[in-house]
Amino acid sequence: GDWGINISDFQDMVNEALKGSVIVLPDIPQIVVPTPPPVPSPDLASPATRRIQEILALTGHYKGEIDGLYGPMTHSAVDNYQSQQNQYGAAGLFVDGLWGPKTEAWYNWVIEAQKAVSAYNALRGQRVAYDGSYGPVFHYQVKQVQGSNKLYVDGILGNKVTIPWMRSKGSRISNRP
Repeated sequence: GDWGINISDFQDMVNEALKGSVIVLPDIPQIVVPTPPPVPSPDLASPATRRIQEILALTGHYKGEIDGLYGPMTHSAVDNYQSQQNQYGAAGLFVDGLWGPKTEAWYNWVIEAQKAVSAYNALRGQRVAYDGSYGPVFHYQVKQVQGSNKLYVDGILGNKVTIPWMRSKGSRISNRP
């Protein structure tokens, strides 16, 4: 056939393989599937889950007991946090209810962004909460900074306009994760 062997040659190859000989096939590229973050066990309390619950309580997403258990309430709160970050901050987070490395990186960057935005007097004395949530209030505050500085007003701290402008004014804010 297409490989240049006939049925007799194929049968000989199979017989050799069955005798313990190894048939060398052409290299087949392997598909690498990324490993998802481990799913927290809802039955085991952990300091990491307690920290996540404290963060989510501070941002208004978690109303339950801070017990360190990654149960349905914590999962739902993370899901809501991720959704809100996508809605107001264009975070690009996968909404899966799991607090993985991307959600953690986003949370840390938002705190940095909140501190950077608070330096602008365009907020007219408003207090910026350093809670790690790019929600409706912070979205509005970013719009105020953009509008008062003749930037495109969309409420998003973007890597192409607003963040470079902030850096030109002395901010040390990093790019979005």
